Amino acid sequence: MPTNVSEFGGEWYAAAYRLQGSQVVVLGTLRSDPAGVRGWLTTAGLPRSGAYLTPAVGTAPGFYAKPYLSDIYYRIDPGTGGAVWDGDARFGEPRTVTERDGFRG
Repeated sequence: MPTNVSEFGGEWYAAAYRLQGSQVVVLGTLRSDPAGVRGWLTTAGLPRSGAYLTPAVGTAPGFYAKPYLSDIYYRIDPGTGGAVWDGDARFGEPRTVTERDGFRG
């Protein structure tokens, strides 16, 4: 179950999800700092690792998931847990992160 983390203007956005067939199933989202993200993953029993997505200029702040190797990003609505394809989202190449490196991009 992947976790994608990104930072927009000093705010960290984390989304944990899994793929069910071709559907992105959101397990949870959190807006916090790196310590809060780590604590949330621990409390929720989620893997304390994932991918850091570096947002390109112009990408709207929010929760994103990159479930495939191709550059397809899903924007997550934290209120509904819905994930929809976002053709406007642009990120640099995702980097694997772990608790050890503090989710730093």
